[in-house]
Amino acid sequence: MLLINLKETYKQATNKRSVQRRTLQGSGRFIGLGGPDIRDYVKQVRKAGFKDITIYEKDVKVYTKQRRELPRGVKLIYGDITDNLQDKDAFYDLDFCASIVKIEDKILNKIAKIKNFSLTFALRPISLYDTVQRLWRHCKVPYITYKDTHGMVVFYKHKKQNNVS
Repeated sequence: MLLINLKETYKQATNKRSVQRRTLQGSGRFIGLGGPDIRDYVKQVRKAGFKDITIYEKDVKVYTKQRRELPRGVKLIYGDITDNLQDKDAFYDLDFCASIVKIEDKILNKIAKIKNFSLTFALRPISLYDTVQRLWRHCKVPYITYKDTHGMVVFYKHKKQNNVS
């Protein structure tokens, strides 16, 4: 039997928060995945300068919890964020809590067209090298690695930033 250590909370995730301070940048529309601690997540997003915040959630249990704890002024949508990647001017925070092998190439093609994003993957079951190579087939952007329950990698792209050559 395969056991995967999924976090139920990110409140003490200091490495994750440190990376978010570097990768979440902007002041316009923000679209993201709130996770289990929506209040803490929105606090981080607002600290980064975003005011117009939309959160997507497709797990009904997490959505119900988020709905109860939703901070004022935040829009929460029950649905799949990957079906809603058309706002090219928004900043997207896409932390799928999974390996890049779980994300289809057609979704990576959509993400590559977005001007501003942060894209987080777990480095299991494939390596950092293979994860970078797979994403770079779609867009060459910088990345940061950090340790959580597993190794993690965050790719990011901002309007004024050039791609990696």
